[in-house]
Amino acid sequence: MNDVIDSTAVVVADVQVPTLYGTDNPQTIIERATAQANVLAKVIESKGLYKQIGPKKHVRIEGWTTCGALVGVFAVPVWTKPIMSLGTPDGWEARVEARTMSGQLVGAAEAECLYAERNWSDRDDYALRSMAQTRAASKALRLPLGWIVTLAGFDATPAEEMPHEPAQRPQGGQQRPTPPAYNNGAGKPSEAQASAIHKMLGKLKQEAPDVYDTVVAGVTLHTPGFIGADGKPTASALTGGRGGSASALIDMLSKALDAASGKADPDDLPFTE
Repeated sequence: MNDVIDSTAVVVADVQVPTLYGTDNPQTIIERATAQANVLAKVIESKGLYKQIGPKKHVRIEGWTTCGALVGVFAVPVWTKPIMSLGTPDGWEARVEARTMSGQLVGAAEAECLYAERNWSDRDDYALRSMAQTRAASKALRLPLGWIVTLAGFDATPAEEMPHEPAQRPQGGQQRPTPPAYNNGAGKPSEAQASAIHKMLGKLKQEAPDVYDTVVAGVTLHTPGFIGADGKPTASALTGGRGGSASALIDMLSKALDAASGKADPDDLPFTE
């Protein structure tokens, strides 16, 4: 009687090592990171890519992106959104992810930049949007790379994350000042308002055509000339400044976009007021 022996081939799958250095050997990881940190420290010091706050040195965004380039981690912007209050922008917020060249997510963060901050109270809208992205990027890179920056001799908190002195708050019940970019003091909407309306209408038309039609119909009912000769909505027929119809429309469009994404009930939106 012949014995039959079944043989089964055992295949050992390659397991991806979950570190940025392609190894799980702690000694190797520390050695490689220390070598990179030494190089990084020289670049940051020689190029002034840090901000001295007291006894600590906080690395600026350029230093964080340099560190990321050394290990193959890059900041990828995901979105930016205006922070609105009663139709008036309070600033911008942004989300940025830290990813490897292969697309692996290794960090993420959200940050904001507000007109209430002293250094930003009179800046243009695009500048606040850019700073919100910068802060989110440095914060996202800090998560996977903060320990390397510490090895380089710097504080792990990015310079952009350090507290910013707030703007002087109005006293005695005075109204909060409106950001200059959205209040030109004239009868017409500012360029920032017109741009915001154009972009938000375009996005709403693409994401929720029915809601877009309802909004346009409601605005046209109360604002003759809102539909231009080319058949498209135009912000020039609206009034600018705080409390103007342009400001109200921006607030309405923000809510409409929330409704389109399921964050709000379309029946609660005053499209035809």
